[in-house]
Amino acid sequence: MHCICYGIRVDLSADASRLSTNSDAGYVSQSCAAFCDHAEECSRFAIAGHYDWPSSSFQQQRRRGVVGGCSVSGIAKLRNDVLKQAEASLAVFIGSIDYSATCHIDTAPNAAPAPPQDASTSEDPVEHAETQLSSPLFEHARMKSVMQHANEITTAYGVCILRINIISARATDQKLTAELSKGAMATAEARLAEAAAVGSANAARIEARGLADVEIIRSKAAADADVIRAKGRAEAEKISATAARAAADMLKSNNVAVELVKIEKTGIALGAHAKFFFGVNPGAVGSLIANPGVVNCSQSSSAI
Repeated sequence: MHCICYGIRVDLSADASRLSTNSDAGYVSQSCAAFCDHAEECSRFAIAGHYDWPSSSFQQQRRRGVVGGCSVSGIAKLRNDVLKQAEASLAVFIGSIDYSATCHIDTAPNAAPAPPQDASTSEDPVEHAETQLSSPLFEHARMKSVMQHANEITTAYGVCILRINIISARATDQKLTAELSKGAMATAEARLAEAAAVGSANAARIEARGLADVEIIRSKAAADADVIRAKGRAEAEKISATAARAAADMLKSNNVAVELVKIEKTGIALGAHAKFFFGVNPGAVGSLIANPGVVNCSQSSSAI
């Protein structure tokens, strides 16, 4: 093929090495090898592709060297033009890929496609890092866009390309391979570091939440204990009051018991060293002076 200034060399391969036709469906498969004329200068990647397309009409004339009213040489030129258009569409697609942002392309065929993400579920950083390592070279949706891009031109010739597949992809420059490997390793390490940081943050958040829950539980336990103690004291006071009231009701029915309780309470109130002076009129002063105990007590206090 002509030099495509994307640094791409495209190798075309099919299931057979000769022209084959199908009289019922009218399909043509052709194996071809096309190389860049300036492979040493601009070919940085080697891509192997597979192209199949249906022809608009194939009748019995193919046995006589004529297909659809055209000579075999005309069909060959048409096939060559379609192959060039497929190569150009594939080159545009490959040239738009940022290889430094993806995993090394040698490992891409073994990478699993990224599963669809549900917006309601939380995203795991480790799984997100793994799904981002798949190469866009082998994504079915993007390869389908390449086929659609090529068919925009080839349909004008009455040809529709059924599929364009990249069989294998490798970097022909060893230095580029090493750089891509370093980039992939750096990307993986960065994503692992990001996942570790997110994990540490989640662990710290969980620990802080656990400590807060412990403090809340302790506070609730202390409050519940105070409430229980207060209820216990209230119940004890209530029981004591009920018992005292029952005892008073029992003493009320016995006069002797009432008098004994009065004497007991009076003795408790007076104590062992209590002194009282009785007399409500001046006539009681004489009897008070005649009491030797009172006189002796007053003399001893004056002597002191």
